[in-house]
Amino acid sequence: YATLDEPGNRHPTLQPGLHFAVNGEPDRFLFPHVFSRASGMTFICVYYDEHKGRLLPREFNDSMPEDDNLVSGYIIPGNEDVWNPETDLESLPSSWTRTDRTGKMRFDPKYRDRAPQRIYFKPDGSCSDDESEGLPGWFMPCEPKGLLFDPTAGVFFEANTSERTKLTTLGNEGRSTSTTITSFLTLDSLNRNGFLPRDQKLLSFTDNRQDAALQAGHFNDFIRVTFIRSAIAKALKSNPNGLDYTKIGPAVLEALGLPATAFAKNVVNDAPTFILDEIKRVFSDYLTYQAVYDLRRGWRVILPNLEKCALLSIDYVHLKETVDWKEGWNDIPVIAGLNNEERSEFLRNILDHFRLEYAVHSDVLLKESVLQENEKVFSDKLRADWAFDDLKNLFPAYLRRKRLSSRSRGKSSSMVITSALGKYIRQFFAEKAPEFAFNRESYDEILDSLLALLEQAGFVVKQERRDAEGQATYIYQLRLDRIIWKPGDGKKVQRDVVKIRSYKSFQEKPNLFFKRIYETDFSKIKALRGEDHTGQLKNELRIDRE
Repeated sequence: YATLDEPGNRHPTLQPGLHFAVNGEPDRFLFPHVFSRASGMTFICVYYDEHKGRLLPREFNDSMPEDDNLVSGYIIPGNEDVWNPETDLESLPSSWTRTDRTGKMRFDPKYRDRAPQRIYFKPDGSCSDDESEGLPGWFMPCEPKGLLFDPTAGVFFEANTSERTKLTTLGNEGRSTSTTITSFLTLDSLNRNGFLPRDQKLLSFTDNRQDAALQAGHFNDFIRVTFIRSAIAKALKSNPNGLDYTKIGPAVLEALGLPATAFAKNVVNDAPTFILDEIKRVFSDYLTYQAVYDLRRGWRVILPNLEKCALLSIDYVHLKETVDWKEGWNDIPVIAGLNNEERSEFLRNILDHFRLEYAVHSDVLLKESVLQENEKVFSDKLRADWAFDDLKNLFPAYLRRKRLSSRSRGKSSSMVITSALGKYIRQFFAEKAPEFAFNRESYDEILDSLLALLEQAGFVVKQERRDAEGQATYIYQLRLDRIIWKPGDGKKVQRDVVKIRSYKSFQEKPNLFFKRIYETDFSKIKALRGEDHTGQLKNELRIDRE
């Protein structure tokens, strides 16, 4: 929350409230401030009373005003370059705009009220369109259905996208996450400051037994995920040319540097070599699954994956050769005429979409029968804190052309022209060849040729299914053996351009906080574990934990 003063004189606070007294002056309104997930820029939550020329505070989750004269929206303070209608209008979806009789492009009447409006405001909340009247900003209406697009990053949103996917508050995490992060940082600080391993421990208090067990489980899950991800980052650093799915598990196992007793059931360190080799193979398979499962799109802001921290870069076998294969692209208009760099960008984004949707295929790892068998093996041979809760979560998704029969199992994503993939291809063609007649018919022909090329080049496999009308159709998955894990450069995050379509070339920044955590060498620090300590415990166990 903050007042509407100019930068440097604003009065920020983390405490919710409506007014703020400033040096004996009349109280000023406190406005909730949220931030673009794409650009990081500030959005101030307001109600705009156009008749009275007044801004009033609006809670982030409150979008429907009680007064008909108030319009819900956001103020983007300052920044002349946030919106330029002369150039930015051309980059918006064609359905949002129209050309008037003079040939000038304008917002379609249906979207006119959603356009950014230049506004000037004062600390007391008064505002107008007169630039002599205060601080500059842009007013972005958000009703109905929330923010239509983010002009600070040029990102478009689907109609059903929640506001919290577009914007974030400061302190967006829950209590369990806060406690876990604080606990980890405390223990990490003890280690960095030279405390003995036996003194690197803490006891936290809560007022209920269930919370104690929940918090211990939350902490252990956090440690397991960060432990494995840091080992993947370490393994990739040692293998700069990359690792495929057959090598990623053994490399991560080596990077972990754990004794067998740390992950195996009923095994001692001096067990025969053939026993230790067997259990290491099992644990290596487990780590392979963890690496594969992390290929999915990572939505969690609180625990971002290695890609979001610029510690992992995904490449594809024969990507360059496929880009150079001119004969294969001949049936795909526009793309066939691009240079290799542009064609590579297009192909990589398509393959990334398959991967991020977790539409991957492997008879060796991801068939249902194989998953079921491995679930039994992991449960039988690995300690409970390493075993998957449910290996069925690893069952892959797929991309489809048509709606499938209700009997079809598994998650799926559509590839029709109105899907995220269809909109990306439409936007790509509009940028490279505005004169191309892109419609439903031409899109279907392009998609036919593109999927045929991906199949011929060995990137995807297709399998027959039945659509909702009982007719034969196909589903498509990316072959796992075409994916290569490589180390990231620590600076550049590969943006998900299919799901996050933008007309501005903003660069997503790595999460530096979690980057530092994932760069921790856990093999050189004390193994961390949380347990609950309540009146339900037997006396001996309680004393041991104390």
